[in-house]
Amino acid sequence: MKKEENYITLLGEDNSEELAEVLFTFENHGENYVLLTLVEQLKEMDSLDDEYNIIAYKYEETENGGIGNLIEIGDKDQGEWDMIEEMLTTFEETKFEEGK
Repeated sequence: MKKEENYITLLGEDNSEELAEVLFTFENHGENYVLLTLVEQLKEMDSLDDEYNIIAYKYEETENGGIGNLIEIGDKDQGEWDMIEEMLTTFEETKFEEGK
């Protein structure tokens, strides 16, 4: 995984690369989280009102405070997904308020 400004290159199991934009990062109870969206998906959108997928990972912080190894979040931890969804909702509401 490489990071350039607000972008990360995700490597697939077949070593394919996909560029993802970092929407935001946050910490909760000592765990670091990053929310991303695929750049290719954003290019295909007709307007800002279109829906798009958001990808969430836990991550290990690098020595300089950056995003290190990504860790998948298990499907069975509903409480963790609820917390992530709440953070995303807050992020989106904040961005909407800033845009007014």
